[in-house]
Amino acid sequence: MAAAVLVAIDAPIVVRNATGNRACEKLVGRYFGGYGASCHSANTANPAFSGGTRALRLANNLGLDIDPGSAAERCAIEVYPHPAIVALFGLPSIVQYKNKQGRSLGLLQAETQRLLGLIEELGSDPVPLHARTCPGWSDIRHAVDTATTKAALGRVEDSIDGVVCAYVARLAHLAPTRVRTLGTVSDGYILTPVTPQIAARIDADQNRDRPTAAPRRAGVETPGGRPSGPPFLILDVIGRPASYSSAATKPWQDAIRAEITKAGATPRKTRFGVRITFRTPVPASTNEVWDLDNLIKPALDAMEGVFGRRPWQGLRQAADDQVDYLEANKHTARQGEHPGAHIEIFDLGDSPYRL
Repeated sequence: MAAAVLVAIDAPIVVRNATGNRACEKLVGRYFGGYGASCHSANTANPAFSGGTRALRLANNLGLDIDPGSAAERCAIEVYPHPAIVALFGLPSIVQYKNKQGRSLGLLQAETQRLLGLIEELGSDPVPLHARTCPGWSDIRHAVDTATTKAALGRVEDSIDGVVCAYVARLAHLAPTRVRTLGTVSDGYILTPVTPQIAARIDADQNRDRPTAAPRRAGVETPGGRPSGPPFLILDVIGRPASYSSAATKPWQDAIRAEITKAGATPRKTRFGVRITFRTPVPASTNEVWDLDNLIKPALDAMEGVFGRRPWQGLRQAADDQVDYLEANKHTARQGEHPGAHIEIFDLGDSPYRL
């Protein structure tokens, strides 16, 4: 069995908006913009995100649940160092350790040294990080102290960010009241540490805007109420969901197959659980409707890259008889969303689960 892990990723995991900022990025700007810690925009107009994100593919390949509210043992969360640093150390503004126009080598080196000192102070935090005792940290400190060019500082910048991200994951695991999640798993989120003051603002806004919101269930529930673990494959398919035996069926199934191939999935012999959220187009007329049951079959039939094929005579089809749990829902694609589907696939092993 794979070891339990919580991976903090400093990159967008879920990006569905066609233009502008993700909602979570706007929220970071609302609460941290005054500290200089706003986000860059992530949208599908950017070729880096047009076919899904590298972070999501990484999470899929490692079997990591990307839901920040999940109780699964193997998870990934999206984080962002700038607001994290502001909140962790109660700073009035960001630490200017990133190379930007107008920042001199002297400023960058001094600011990076200041950040290293702040991180070292986490050794006395109730959730401690003992950076000074790590040999790798000594290498980072030496590289910063002896840097004579901006490029030399840039070579260790990602390592410093990695330490910050790892600590955010540690904090989220051991002291969840000290972090907040801005945004949603369906449209993109950023998990960040917060000060008590910022936490109060976020909580007040969330209570006002979503008074009845409930945490999303993690994993597929077995008869005993125990989560089976995270999905081993998460797909976000962009395309026009199609009903069974329609003209649009093949293009839709090809889009699903392409995402499975992109994720590097291979068939496995097991019992499966599947959760699908269909995002249907805005109807062009009152006659254009999508029946949920008719959406499900072509989607499952396109997943032979995961289920394998049935060993029978005639037209070989996906072995979806191995699916023991199925949860599906649909909604009309919201503003900033592409029509398509979010698909999570779980390995139930020899689970006796039956609907």
